Amino acid sequence: MKKHWNKQLLALLLVLLMLVLSVPFAAAEPRSSYSGQCGNNLTWSFDGAGTLTISGYGEMDDYYRTDAPWASLRQWIQTVNITAYSATIGAFAFEHCYNLETVHLPEYTTPYRLKKIGVDAFYCCTSLKEINLLDSINTIDD
Repeated sequence: MKKHWNKQLLALLLVLLMLVLSVPFAAAEPRSSYSGQCGNNLTWSFDGAGTLTISGYGEMDDYYRTDAPWASLRQWIQTVNITAYSATIGAFAFEHCYNLETVHLPEYTTPYRLKKIGVDAFYCCTSLKEINLLDSINTIDD
């Protein structure tokens, strides 16, 4: 009797395991919008449809590896619009944004025009197809 019960228990466990493994594991979709600070006078917002926008003025913070404030949204970011009067794009800012295809940079002629792109700012952005580099940029780190 004990042997028969063990076989039934094992069969039940195998069926449960197969059910669990057949459920697709997918990350939750982002909510409609996210936002926050990314510099003293810079803000960021994500519209939930793939566009990350940087607004304000000043220098973007530098980050280390995956600690950018939008890091949890990396897989959904497809376009970056920098509408800010930003003098820099921070180190590791968009690292591992695998689906990032387009970056729009501002062409302002102010003291805050874009002058520097930080180290590995676009590292592993394997889908990046378009970025217009401006004449004002005088430093592009590694």
